[in-house]
Amino acid sequence: MVYQRRQGDCWVAVTAYDMHGNRRLQWLIAFMGVSYLGSVGFIFLLGRFLVKNGLKHIQNVVREVQEIQAERLDKRLASPPYQDEIGEMVVTFNQLLERLDKAFQSHKFFVSHASHELRTPLAIMLGEVEVALNRTRTIEVYENTLASLRQTLLQAKEMVDSLLLFAQLENSAEVPQIEAIRIDELVWEVFDSIKREFPKQFWRIDLQNMPENMEMLVFYGNRHWLKMAIHNLMKNVVKYGLEKPADLRLEYQPELLRFIIQDYGLGIGAKDLPYIFEPFYRGTNTRGKIQGEGIGLALVKRIVEAHDISLVLESIEGKGTTITLSFQLSS
Repeated sequence: MVYQRRQGDCWVAVTAYDMHGNRRLQWLIAFMGVSYLGSVGFIFLLGRFLVKNGLKHIQNVVREVQEIQAERLDKRLASPPYQDEIGEMVVTFNQLLERLDKAFQSHKFFVSHASHELRTPLAIMLGEVEVALNRTRTIEVYENTLASLRQTLLQAKEMVDSLLLFAQLENSAEVPQIEAIRIDELVWEVFDSIKREFPKQFWRIDLQNMPENMEMLVFYGNRHWLKMAIHNLMKNVVKYGLEKPADLRLEYQPELLRFIIQDYGLGIGAKDLPYIFEPFYRGTNTRGKIQGEGIGLALVKRIVEAHDISLVLESIEGKGTTITLSFQLSS
C-alpha cells in the first residue's frame, strides 16, 4: 500500500502466515493421497475379481474339454450363465462337437457294415475253393467253380467300388473330372448294360417333348458317377420289380430334363421310406428275401446331391416305386 507523508510517499509491504488455510491445504493433500491409494487398491481388487470371475468360466470350459475323448464325443459343454463372448465360444465348440460326433458315428457305422458285407463274399469264395480242393474233380466241376468264383468276385468288386465311392463322397462333396454329358446317351448306355446283364427284364421307354437339337440335353458332371447312379436305380428295378415290366421316361422342358424310372414290384413300406437313403438300411419287406447290401440308394443320393440334381422317390408297398431325377441343363 502507499503511505503518504510530508516527507514524501512511502510504500508499505505487509506479509502474514495463513495457518488456517495452510492446515486445510495439508489436509486436502493428505486426503487426495489417501483417496488415490484407496482408488488404486479398489481398482486392483475389482479388476482381480472381474478377471477371476471371467476366467472361471474359461477354466470350467478347459476342464470340460479335457474330459472329452474320442469315445465320448457325445458330451457337450455346459452353457455359461451369460451370453457373452465366452458363451458364444461354448456354443460354437458344441456345434463343432456335434459335427465331429456325427462324422465319427458315420465312420464307425460304415466300417462295421462294410467289413460285414465284405466278409460274406470272401467266405463264399473260400468255401467253394475248399470244396473244390477237397478231392480230385473233373475239369467241368473246376470250370463251374471258377465261373462261380468269377461271379462272386465281380459282385465283391462292385461292392468295393460302391463303398470306396461312398466314402469319397462322405469326405468331400467336390465333383472331380467334370465334363459335358448327353443325358439321353448316358441312359441308353446304362440301358444296354442292364439288358445284357438281365435280358429277361422288359422295359417300356417313353420320350416326351424331345428337342430337335439333342445337344440341348447336355449336363455337366462326372460321367462315371452318374453312370453308376443310374445303373443302381435300374438294377433296383430288376431286383425288386418282381419281373414285371418297368417304365423309363425322359421328359424335356427348357433347361430341364426329367428322368423317371417306375416299377410295379415290391414297393417300400411307409415306415421304411424316411430311412431308405441311409447307408446299409434295407426295407423290412426285402430283408432275408432278396440279396443286397443297402448301399445302392444311399450312394445314388450322395451322387445326385453332389451334382445338385433333384431326386424324388415315391413308393407304395405292394404297388411299386417311382424315382424322378431332374437335371438342370446348360443353356
